[in-house]
Amino acid sequence: MSRPQTLSIKHDGRSIPVTIKRCKIFMASEFAGNVELSLDCDPSLEPLLQDSLALQIPGEEGSVETIASGGPDDGTMLIFHCEAIERLEHVPEHLEFLWCGEHLATVEPELADSIPLEDVHRLINPLKLIEQPEIRASEVFLMCAPREPIWLFLAGMIGGGGVAGSFAPLGFETDLIPYARYAGSVFLVLGAVIALVAYWMPKRQVWFDRNRREVLLVEGRTLSVEKGLSAATRRSVDGFAHVRLCERRYSPDLSSESDVGRTDYIVSLEGPIGFAFDDGRVHSRSDALHLATFTSEKAARRFSAEMGYHAGLQILIATDW
Repeated sequence: MSRPQTLSIKHDGRSIPVTIKRCKIFMASEFAGNVELSLDCDPSLEPLLQDSLALQIPGEEGSVETIASGGPDDGTMLIFHCEAIERLEHVPEHLEFLWCGEHLATVEPELADSIPLEDVHRLINPLKLIEQPEIRASEVFLMCAPREPIWLFLAGMIGGGGVAGSFAPLGFETDLIPYARYAGSVFLVLGAVIALVAYWMPKRQVWFDRNRREVLLVEGRTLSVEKGLSAATRRSVDGFAHVRLCERRYSPDLSSESDVGRTDYIVSLEGPIGFAFDDGRVHSRSDALHLATFTSEKAARRFSAEMGYHAGLQILIATDW
């Protein structure tokens, strides 16, 4: 921890004494990227400090302003958030603070609520998750196309209504039965169309270009593979540090009778992450490339391993909530 610094701030022609007592930096969990600056000054100065004090973005020319304030009764605490900090692999040796855009102080930060990632996690070799990767003959191939079960459920309901209308009079008068069967046939066809579209035309496809080492993301339903790939978003896998498999659990809806919420398994490509929370949570980088979301852990692990194998990356399995 650095020693307190007493500064003299100029405002409206007068000098205001302010002491920087402590600077805490968070590199993990939901607080990753936060900086807490504890100050000793006249409490009435807090609004002025919030408006005039800024944190210089490490390695960049820009700065960020306070997002919150608070702290103990014997001082003031200003809180900053900087996305560039949450993406750092190491704690910066110092942070620069500005007063009305001009340099004010250089402060040595103290790491808070963050421990080295390797203390709680190990990157996993893809071949540890799958014994034998699928052999791909072509240079550009489909990695995954997550299906949406809700559409198949809807198709089943509509198709079930069609079956009932087609083969069961359901108490209709004799002269209405032909109409019921006609409507039932329409519902059967509609259910089949919805099922085919939901299965054969997913909303998102993930392809891999082996030669260029690029991921291709096809958004939107399309019948033409060539058309979809020509409009795909391309991202090189070079520069990413690992494939991230994140289990994210949601609280049940207020209208739900179950006390168990939804669980998603999110697969993405991420840059290096140096820190984790002591309970194992690892924040998701804001610049990560989202690949796919699964409801099945087995399918998510399989896809993560396949992506890691073809991209030459290891796997990080960690939740962020």
